[in-house]
Amino acid sequence: MKTKNLVFTLSCVLIIVILGFSIYKSYFLNPVSVDSFTTADSDSEITTELIKTESVIHTEPDSTTEIMTTAALNTEDDDFSCYDNIVFIGNSRFVSFKNYGLCKNVYAVVGLTVDTIFTKSVSGSGVAVINELYGKNYDKIVLMMGDNECGWPNLDIFIERYEKVIDAIKERAPGSEIYIHAVLPISAEASAKNNYGCNNNAINSLNAKIKQLCAEEGVFFIDQPSCLKASDGSLLPEAASDGILLSKSYAEIWLNSLKKVLC
Repeated sequence: MKTKNLVFTLSCVLIIVILGFSIYKSYFLNPVSVDSFTTADSDSEITTELIKTESVIHTEPDSTTEIMTTAALNTEDDDFSCYDNIVFIGNSRFVSFKNYGLCKNVYAVVGLTVDTIFTKSVSGSGVAVINELYGKNYDKIVLMMGDNECGWPNLDIFIERYEKVIDAIKERAPGSEIYIHAVLPISAEASAKNNYGCNNNAINSLNAKIKQLCAEEGVFFIDQPSCLKASDGSLLPEAASDGILLSKSYAEIWLNSLKKVLC
């Protein structure tokens, strides 16, 4: 009887020891990691960050490119070779680049509009300005029109026709970047004359619509360069004798400011 009780007691002790060891092993030798409870949350945070990053990556880029000018522009820099594979298309404002011998590729005609770009040709060429782009491989195309249209009673018609010009350029030069330059201001004196309904207020309204068009068309917009503007936003009086067409020195200043965007 004593032997049976001893065996039973030893068995109970052995069972208790085994159970105790199991408990010890579970909770002390292989403890539950706190990190195992936070891994899911951590993964969620990482995934969220990736989604945010993806949304940034895939957000449509801002097509607006504005000139950033400095107070100390180098007006002595007359090296414009960086424009050798860039073409300027527009009206008399761009004609100065050609007349002053500053740029190689200029298709500009005095009085050119969003309509006549399809019919008028540069001097010595029988090809419409818009068709000069066929067979060319310019890196960038810079277009500026609107001076001759800012007095139009319905600017929406101007924008519709400008859109057709942009589409025509995309068709003729699919590998080129397209930049639309804002209409430059005119001097305060010229603005006061309000010839053909064109003044700086009208120009500013026109530029706002052009900027919106650029965003819709996915092309770059170049704002009026501050280096040509007086404190009231008009063209510097010394920049142009007639208040509109730039002198050679200011045409060079303009081109130097454009290097920040185009070169």
